[in-house]
Amino acid sequence: MENPVYQVNESPPPIENFADLWRYFASHTMNPRPEIQNINSDDIFIVTSVKTGTTWMQQIVHQLRSGGDEDFTEIDVVVPYIGPRWMVNYLPETGRPPSSSATTNEIQSFKPRCFKSHDTYQWIPKGARYIYVARDPNDTLYSLYRFFHSMLGLDSGANGTDLSTFIENAVIRYKDAVYCDYWGHLVSWLPHHSDPNLLWVHYEDLKENLEFCVEKIANFMGIPLSEKLKNVVLERASFKYMRDNIAKFNDKTSQTPFHIAALHTKSEDLERCLVPKVRIGGGKMGQGVQNITDNDTLIKLNNVWCDIIKTESGFHNYNEMRKKLSFLTLKSDST
Repeated sequence: MENPVYQVNESPPPIENFADLWRYFASHTMNPRPEIQNINSDDIFIVTSVKTGTTWMQQIVHQLRSGGDEDFTEIDVVVPYIGPRWMVNYLPETGRPPSSSATTNEIQSFKPRCFKSHDTYQWIPKGARYIYVARDPNDTLYSLYRFFHSMLGLDSGANGTDLSTFIENAVIRYKDAVYCDYWGHLVSWLPHHSDPNLLWVHYEDLKENLEFCVEKIANFMGIPLSEKLKNVVLERASFKYMRDNIAKFNDKTSQTPFHIAALHTKSEDLERCLVPKVRIGGGKMGQGVQNITDNDTLIKLNNVWCDIIKTESGFHNYNEMRKKLSFLTLKSDST
């Protein structure tokens, strides 16, 4: 069966058809991937799978390198998003040129240069430094579920789809698909977790001890961290600050073309329809297990982990991986 080709005047597919929905979303948001020329060894790439704390880490690194800059319209402007190469190449029906045809010399006001990427290891530009953020898969999938329901203006149940059905279609049935591959993304980076040019961070570490994480990130970036700067970063990377300044973190760069071209949102309604990256009730640890109430779904997710992650790394589950790799664990072991 051929993959569907979506035109801008068509409505999005139903959320339960997640594979098609993701293609539809990508075809209305992705631009030709800029190739960064002259990669520097001190460049920083924030590398994540979707919905694992990307925006939060963007804010942390930008505040560290800038000394507390607030004069930006949106975080993706100062820490630009380098769209995944696989997605641009995967969507030839968009009529956009291949990724290699677009280049850019990214000049940024602050040093080191910082970029955001969802690339797997094989596609990431080489020769820089990398901050990888990992998150519990159940929490990640729950966040992705909420994001798409909000994006499409749906409620769960009658107007949308329940969480277990979403996970079955989004992850279990298409676990090897590039357009929703949490597993492939994680397993591509795991062998490099101890590389000297990579800092491995867990989302849960940021939640449990942000101060220590900021210290580790600053040291990795080569930024002297005074008490004054640390306090500024902690305040501006807090939920309260980011929520109070939500327009800086509302993903307007990628959501705007989707709303206008795909959902036909009127320009005057755009701000109201954008799905903020900082949401009340979001970002909590353990939300996935709390909301995935179907035991069969949890078993299937565990089986996917074992089939892909355990086979390659030996880790039986996410908690075991975190216990082994988290620098919070190393900190507690040394005290």
